[in-house]
Amino acid sequence: MIGTAQVTTAFLPLIRKGEKKRILFMTSVMGSFKFSLAANVAISSGYSSSKAALTVLAAKYALALKEEGIFVLSV
Repeated sequence: MIGTAQVTTAFLPLIRKGEKKRILFMTSVMGSFKFSLAANVAISSGYSSSKAALTVLAAKYALALKEEGIFVLSV
């Protein structure tokens, strides 16, 4: 997740200059609190935690970059 934040920050100047200002983060259902409880999934805590953190990171970037017209999506 830290690497993703560093790469995103490094590419922001290019994204700002681009025609299509978009950032896409690939996450997983394993990062979902609701899914983990509903499916009774107790394994892969490191992977799940990193994917949950990535989802929050995407939300923070989306809020911070919204006024610049940069669309951020987490899928």
